[in-house]
Amino acid sequence: MIKLEFYLVDAFEIYHFLPIYKEIIKYNTFDTKFIAEPASISIAGRHFNYLESIQTLKALNLPYSEKSSRNTDVAITTQSIMHISHYKNKKIRLGYGVGLSKDNFLYSKDGIDGFDGLLLNGSYNTDIISKRIEKNRIKSIGYPKYDDFFKKNYQKTQGFNKNKYDQRKNLVYLPTWDHDSSVSLFFDELEKLDSEYNIFVKMHHCTARGISTNPKDKELLLSLKANILNEHTSLSDITNFADLVITDAKSGALTEIIYLDDTIPIIALSTRKNLKAEFYEDLFFIAPVLNEPSLLAPTVAALLKNDSLLNQRMKYSSIFYKNNKGGASSDAISSIMELMQLPRISKYRGRKVRKILRSLEIAIMRVKYLIKKVLC
Repeated sequence: MIKLEFYLVDAFEIYHFLPIYKEIIKYNTFDTKFIAEPASISIAGRHFNYLESIQTLKALNLPYSEKSSRNTDVAITTQSIMHISHYKNKKIRLGYGVGLSKDNFLYSKDGIDGFDGLLLNGSYNTDIISKRIEKNRIKSIGYPKYDDFFKKNYQKTQGFNKNKYDQRKNLVYLPTWDHDSSVSLFFDELEKLDSEYNIFVKMHHCTARGISTNPKDKELLLSLKANILNEHTSLSDITNFADLVITDAKSGALTEIIYLDDTIPIIALSTRKNLKAEFYEDLFFIAPVLNEPSLLAPTVAALLKNDSLLNQRMKYSSIFYKNNKGGASSDAISSIMELMQLPRISKYRGRKVRKILRSLEIAIMRVKYLIKKVLC
């Protein structure tokens, strides 16, 4: 039996690993469990919502342990190699979503280097990353999280539908949480939209938990005259009632909405000044990209009247994500098996060394954030 551990750094990851786990237990090849280490052990420390993770694992009746086994055959994370560097054998990263900013974590040194293999969503991000790692260590698998949605086995988490509301159009706002969050810059204009449209807001889970790099974002969002959705509401539910989605240009939610329903028009917001330099050019083919708040209302009205980017979104849907809707988990398992056959290239580091290196990594990230905030 191949021992496999899904290493958690945040409770939201459970739902990314879950479809793969459901598929993997159909085989007699793997002995699989989720790992939720408390802050005293995990290098994610207090960032890790440990109690919520344990509650979710128990509610879903999933096998888990509060301590990882360093001799496990393969460990999988969605985060940097540092989180699983204490494992002695194969280390794999599962990507979640396709981002279009050039500084996206997925394309960074922390998101690529040190892994024995990467499970990515489609040809778009594999093409970018293939310049940094051997091609046979990159596997395009689609998006396991939405397998049940495309198989029509999906259980809705929200009962929203378009017929529930008045004749006004439904606008859904999906801001991110870090230095490129649009909440503060666009807040006044978002407030004005309420007189003409039904506004829905889904916070980023880090904003909802109060650990955002912009602590005022949560307070501002809650003050909007809007329908506040649970932060765990699936984007697949949102496609049931959204007439238009407004999201941050940096957010992976932008391409996920296109993957789930490419007929929904999207507006991308950013606080950055030089948009063409900061984002891949493909972004500008699929959505209006705004960094000037006064343009939001007229852009919403124009896009609802004439969705001129529909054909482009339909084209990019199968570029951003592998066109195997419903079969991503199965592809993930076969890809893991293939990666298991390759020589290990990842390094092993004991827990103490790992914690020291993680502290340095966090310090560097904070410096980069401060520099970015000044430049933006």
